[in-house]
Amino acid sequence: MKNAGKIILIVVVAILFFGSSVQAQLDASEDVNVYAEILDTITIDPGDMGVQDMDFSFGTSPTGGNARIILGTDGSLTVDADSGANIFWNDTGTPAVVQVGGTPDRAYVVSIEDFEVTPSQSTSSGDVSIALADSVSGDSLTVDQFLVEGTNIVDSAFSLDGDGFDELTIGAVLTVTDGISVGNYTGQFILTVAYE
Repeated sequence: MKNAGKIILIVVVAILFFGSSVQAQLDASEDVNVYAEILDTITIDPGDMGVQDMDFSFGTSPTGGNARIILGTDGSLTVDADSGANIFWNDTGTPAVVQVGGTPDRAYVVSIEDFEVTPSQSTSSGDVSIALADSVSGDSLTVDQFLVEGTNIVDSAFSLDGDGFDELTIGAVLTVTDGISVGNYTGQFILTVAYE
């Protein structure tokens, strides 16, 4: 009987030892660090130097088809006309230039919306377009495909330099339709920048 008591005692000690060992493996803890960073406010035109407006210059209304006037970030204008379309267009325009300021070395994104469109109707995708209207005829032209250095402006991230500045030189494409009325076509777009 003495041996039976020892066996029971050994079994109870073994259960307590292994049971507490298993219990210790079910729990673990680790310190977790928490961080927050306060950024400078991101701004447009931080040096109060003004924004350079976009200008597609001048040309004639196409006949026999539509034309797309491509404004490069270097100010060059290239005509891409439908087959059979006849058009003259000046070869030099002015890209928009916008200065951006904020926290150094931070990424940011850009959105564009038509000045005349309510925010609920606007888009920040690559297919955003704005209308240029002639106040006399009521006709309108379309500007889209906003580019910075060959990259769609609203599908890309940009970066502020080590001093917290960046310059966006923006080109786009103007679509001129066959037989559009002679006139002065104007429009505006809203450019918004935000940290990524």
